[in-house]
Amino acid sequence: RADGILNAVYSDVRRALPPEEAARLKTQQLAWLKVRDTQCRFVDESPFRGCLLSSLEQRIGELLDRRASLGG
Repeated sequence: RADGILNAVYSDVRRALPPEEAARLKTQQLAWLKVRDTQCRFVDESPFRGCLLSSLEQRIGELLDRRASLGG
């Protein structure tokens, strides 16, 4: 599932960062979750799932790019 992939990639990136950057990433991730939930909250059930999936895929891509920039 996409949420499991997101969690795994996020954890990989966070572990590869120095503590201060890892803390910033955590703050960014929490902010992203709030935005995602706000954007998808008012969507009907079936489109809601699409909204969540689209958001997850985009965030996974961002984190994969970050991981690649770290050499991972």
